[in-house]
Amino acid sequence: MYLIVLQFWQKVNRRRHPGCSRKAVLLKAEIDFLTNYLALEQVYSHRFQYMVSAEGEVHRIFVSPLLFLPFVQQAVIQIYSQPVFGSIDLNFHVNGNEIQFVCSFDNGNLLHPDDFSKIRQRLELLYGNDYTLSVAKRTIMLKLKIQKP
Repeated sequence: MYLIVLQFWQKVNRRRHPGCSRKAVLLKAEIDFLTNYLALEQVYSHRFQYMVSAEGEVHRIFVSPLLFLPFVQQAVIQIYSQPVFGSIDLNFHVNGNEIQFVCSFDNGNLLHPDDFSKIRQRLELLYGNDYTLSVAKRTIMLKLKIQKP
């Protein structure tokens, strides 16, 4: 258990190191980060299982760092608010310069869509009109159109 925690924090610190600060990171690196985050949460609580899947060329497309983390954190919070064992599913699909991200979980209910206003502000600053965010009871869907340099 301690090894998993140590490895996770080493990866987090590597990302925060001033020499490594970037405006964009590979989607594959973000997916790996989220997978490690969920593994760490699972070690802590043992109250949920998770599955992360990715389709398309995730190793060739760049996104803003930690873009998907607030959505995953909301799912974890909702799972923790319930007395039963839960499940979280993350799916990433890349098609050309478009990314579709779906975060779903099987118990609890998300906040009202308006409660994602700060995340929407960040998305607008980063992607302008090239995104759509849909929030339902137990599902978050984010679609991004990435402008290639």
